[in-house]
Amino acid sequence: MEISHNPQFLGNSVKTNIPLHLVEKIVPWSSAEFSLSDHGNILCQRYACRFFKINLIRVSVQVPTKFYLFCEEPTLALHFAIHGDFELTNHGHVQEYMAGNFGLTFIPKEVSKISVVTDTTELMFIELLPEWLEDISSANEQVLSLLENKKNDEHTLLKMPETPIDYMVANSMQNMLTCGDSGADLIMELKTIILNFLNFYRKSIKDTQYLSSLPFVPHKEELINIWKKIKSNPNISDHRVSQLSKENYLHEKTLNRNFRKLFDQDVSSFVQEHCMNKGYHLITNTRINIDDIAMELGYKESSSFNRAFKRRFKTAPQSFRNIKSKSSLSENEKKLSANDNNR
Repeated sequence: MEISHNPQFLGNSVKTNIPLHLVEKIVPWSSAEFSLSDHGNILCQRYACRFFKINLIRVSVQVPTKFYLFCEEPTLALHFAIHGDFELTNHGHVQEYMAGNFGLTFIPKEVSKISVVTDTTELMFIELLPEWLEDISSANEQVLSLLENKKNDEHTLLKMPETPIDYMVANSMQNMLTCGDSGADLIMELKTIILNFLNFYRKSIKDTQYLSSLPFVPHKEELINIWKKIKSNPNISDHRVSQLSKENYLHEKTLNRNFRKLFDQDVSSFVQEHCMNKGYHLITNTRINIDDIAMELGYKESSSFNRAFKRRFKTAPQSFRNIKSKSSLSENEKKLSANDNNR
């Protein structure tokens, strides 16, 4: 997969040194290339191995602009619209990609057009082997269609429904972009993260199936959007019933009553549950300090978060992190010991 200012990859773009203000955007394990045109610039970063290829693309333009994406063969990819919307066009087929979402795409070989309108658009394509999608395809006809398009060398651009880049996906993406490993360690680390992306997407497909099976209640569409918003990035302050009712033009009692009918849980307890889930994730998967985690979850005082977390998990957040950290170290020591014994 390559991107250029023109379909012939000649003439209109000038490759040059990467500007200093973009150097901090360079991922440690990638090869980077910067090019200029009359309308703006493109920073392309790439990593390839026999299992996958990662393409990070940052486009800055002054006016709505088209760029060109070239695939040497039919491509299955995880796509991420990290910042800004964009469109992909191939053989008259147009797909829209919305900022803050990710999903699966089949891209035909040869040239497709990428249309961008915002000042800066950041996107990522992770090219996958078909085998990576076989387990998911057994339970989903749309994924099976992607595989069939790849197998038959179809010329139809195909995109599965997108899902939000929630806090877990964003955390995995951050781990990917800051990974300092190399060689086989890097491949294993990136492979694990990509499998996590696929697992997150698989779960989102199940959520979509669950939501589509729910019975009718008044304001169902608004309630489902509220459910998605809370689950994607829970915040105890932003997702108060009073705030959600104002945003959706619903009376608080109406919102709570119908949310409970639809999901067997009132709004406040759903928000609290997912704030604790996010807190657990951040404590066990990041080094963010506890005060900042409390702030990210919308707690005005860290003590309020500490009490809520302890009620849920029977242990204070910092103690919980220490226990998990010691457990991880112990597991690593066991693995190292096992490796030594096998030598």
